[in-house]
Amino acid sequence: MVSKPYSVSEPFRARRADVIRARMRLAHASSAMNASDERAELLGDARSHDRAPSWVWKVAIGVACALAVMYGVGASSRASSASTSMTSERSTSRAAFGKSFKCAVVFKPEFAGFRICNSQWSNAGDLLGEPIVREMLERRFECDAYAFITHRMKSKGSNCLWSVGSVMQFVRSGDVVWGLGVWHAEEYAQARLGTPLDFEVRGVRGPETARLLDEVHGATVPSIGDPGFLVSEFFPEIKATAEHKCLIRHVSGDKTVAPKGVKSFTPGDFGSNWRLFVEEVARCSHVYSSSLHGLIVADSFGIPARWFFPKDQEVVAAQSDFKYRDWLEMSGRSEAFLRPRHNIDAMLDESSYARPLSQDKRLEIINKLVTSFPFDMFTTVEVGSGD
Repeated sequence: MVSKPYSVSEPFRARRADVIRARMRLAHASSAMNASDERAELLGDARSHDRAPSWVWKVAIGVACALAVMYGVGASSRASSASTSMTSERSTSRAAFGKSFKCAVVFKPEFAGFRICNSQWSNAGDLLGEPIVREMLERRFECDAYAFITHRMKSKGSNCLWSVGSVMQFVRSGDVVWGLGVWHAEEYAQARLGTPLDFEVRGVRGPETARLLDEVHGATVPSIGDPGFLVSEFFPEIKATAEHKCLIRHVSGDKTVAPKGVKSFTPGDFGSNWRLFVEEVARCSHVYSSSLHGLIVADSFGIPARWFFPKDQEVVAAQSDFKYRDWLEMSGRSEAFLRPRHNIDAMLDESSYARPLSQDKRLEIINKLVTSFPFDMFTTVEVGSGD
C-alpha cells in the first residue's frame, strides 16, 4: 500500500541552544542563499501543527549552523583518504566542537528488522543517501543518528529504507522508499508488470518514475525529488567557489576527453567518499555531465549545468535517458533542456547551460523532501554521555 506523505503530529520543541549556536543561527538565517524571508513565509510559525515543514527547518537551520562550526574546525583534514568512514569523520568533528549526544536514533520496535541500505554497486553520488538520512534524523530528534549500520543491499531477514539512487529494481516486499528512482524503465516493467506494489513509497525521485509505477503496479505515488539535492542545505560548510568548468563523466565507460582548461572526473574517482565528490562539484563554475548526480549536486549548489550524453561510447549501452529526464522534469527544466548535448566542445559555450533553479523551485523540492521523510519509523534511546 502506498502511504501518504508524512505529516507533523506534534509541535516543535524549542532547542536548548547555547550562545554560540544562537549567534550562528542568526548569521545563517540572514545569509544562506538570501532565502530566509521566503522560507519564513513558506514554513510559517514553528508552533503551528498544520504547517508541516516549520519545526523541521527550525531544527535544520540550527543544527546546520552548528555543523558549519564543527566541520570548519577540522577544515585542514580535507585531503582525508577516500576510505575514511562517515562515523569516524563525524566523531572527529564532534570532539573538536565539544559536542556529544546523550541519546541515539533507532528504528521503532515495529521496524526493528530495518536497515538503511545502498546498492552494492553504489558510487560516491549514490552514497549521498546515507548522510542525508542521518542528518535529517539528527535535526528532527537532536540525537545521534550515526550509530546506524548501513548495509550494501539487504541483509537476510531484514528490510530496507532506500533513498538516493536509480536502484528501484533492488527494492523488495516490505521495504520503504524515499526519493528513489528507476534506472532502466523497460527492464523494470518487464520484471514487474501487473504485480502489486508490495513496498511502501513515501515519494519517488521524479514524474517519470511516478508514471512508471502507475503503469506497472497501478499505484499513484508522489514525486518529491532526489534527496541528494539537500546536500548544500545540510552541509553548508561546503561552499560553491566557481573555479573552473567541469566535465563529470558517468562511471560506466564515458571516456570523453575534456577540452583544455576543463576539470574532468567521475563519481567513481572518489570511491565511497561522497564528501570529496561533492566538494569537487562545488568548485565548478559550470557542469557538463553524463553523471546524474553530477547534475543534481550542481543544482543543489546553484551551478549552471547541462546533461551530456556521448553517443559514440559504451556509456550509451549502460544508460537510458529515463533517469535523467526524471530529475530534469522534477526540477522544472524546459523542453530544450530535457534533451542532452552530444558535442563536447559545446560545453565551452555558456549558452549551453540551464540556469540554476529559481528560489521558488528550490523551496518546493526541499519542502516535498522534508515533509515526506519517514520520521514515523524512528524513535530515540538514551545512551552514555560520551561518544
